[in-house]
Amino acid sequence: MAKDLNKEKHQEENANRIDEIVNIAEKHARTERHLEKDLPFTSDRAVKNAEEIQKERETKIEHLKDIVAYGDHSEDNKDNI
Repeated sequence: MAKDLNKEKHQEENANRIDEIVNIAEKHARTERHLEKDLPFTSDRAVKNAEEIQKERETKIEHLKDIVAYGDHSEDNKDNI
């Protein structure tokens, strides 16, 4: 019984992680489109900020993928979620 609850909890957590991956990926794609479209009108500072945010998103996506795929729940990686 406890094993079934643990499995259900794990599946729900992974479903939430997958939803988060989709949300981050959509934000990443929107930002890329905006940068491509508005680059001539965008300040260097804004572009640099967007690039930093994009790198953070890419890191979060990779981290969440690792958790879903391999079950990597190490303490030192929790701040990346």
